[in-house]
Amino acid sequence: MKHQSQKSIRKKRNRTFGFSSTVRAKMYEKAHKKKHRNKAPFFMQNYQHKDYAYTTWFFLQRCETHNFNKNPYLNALRLAKYERETIRRERREILSVLVPTLISYCDFSPTSPYLFEVRANVEHIAKMCNQTYESWDQKKLVGRTRYDTIRGALEMLENAELITVLREYDKLGRKHKAMRIWLNVEFFLMFGITEPQLRKILVDFHKYQFVNNKSNQNFEHYQKHLDKLEHKGVADIKNNHSLRNLLIKRRKDLLGARIIEFISQRKPSDYMAFNIDNDIFKPCFRSFADCNSPEEVHKLKMRLLAKEQLRQRARQKAANDIAYRKAQIASYF
Repeated sequence: MKHQSQKSIRKKRNRTFGFSSTVRAKMYEKAHKKKHRNKAPFFMQNYQHKDYAYTTWFFLQRCETHNFNKNPYLNALRLAKYERETIRRERREILSVLVPTLISYCDFSPTSPYLFEVRANVEHIAKMCNQTYESWDQKKLVGRTRYDTIRGALEMLENAELITVLREYDKLGRKHKAMRIWLNVEFFLMFGITEPQLRKILVDFHKYQFVNNKSNQNFEHYQKHLDKLEHKGVADIKNNHSLRNLLIKRRKDLLGARIIEFISQRKPSDYMAFNIDNDIFKPCFRSFADCNSPEEVHKLKMRLLAKEQLRQRARQKAANDIAYRKAQIASYF
């Protein structure tokens, strides 16, 4: 008995200080797994089996060498929001996949009434970025497809004024309609090209379509795209006159009257001799060099503040409408 008591005393350990657990923490690979992320983003388009035009290939190659930490437009946004200049690694990984996906679905035809429209909904874009995951709504008992990381990245690009997003709320169905996205001219200027170079790329793309007899095919595809938008309940631009006029103005400022007249011809006779190098255009968009100057940052800050004030007014109006309806229902009883 005395021997057993001494043995038990030796096994006794003081666990107050210096306790070491035998359970080890799970090691995550930083490049593939994050605790707060469901899936790792990657570009799911197949380069080999995709019939891309030269214009799309040109911008996709620029995406591979683009550094988002040195992007002046995103840098100006973060300065306007009093945030640090370096972007988080997770957001940079999302942007490096989202930007080429938007370019692959972009309409580069200058004959379209609105330039650079993304012909895909946000859910499909998120699937092509491998950023969709299923969630379960406990209140309505319905499964939903979520893509919060893509929506956050799109909101960041919208605040930096690199893309234009059209949203619409269906009052009868009480739900938000699918968004429509247009890429701004600054979206392509952030790759280091200038307005004359972008203008020449669009004119060369139009010549490529005319030589290869793809002009009528592109017109038919655009009409099918408009028909799909009507049947699928996408946000309508017909009633949004300010945005429609803004998109038309951007097209006129970028292309100019002479290029628009050349594009409107069904069978141009001088398509090989047409040259725009001698044309004089005034700079109409934020340049790559001056977009993050103190003056431009202050202007962007004021525009963001005005948008936030509009959102607050809309929220306050919606809350007042709900309170008014509840008061009406209470008065009936």
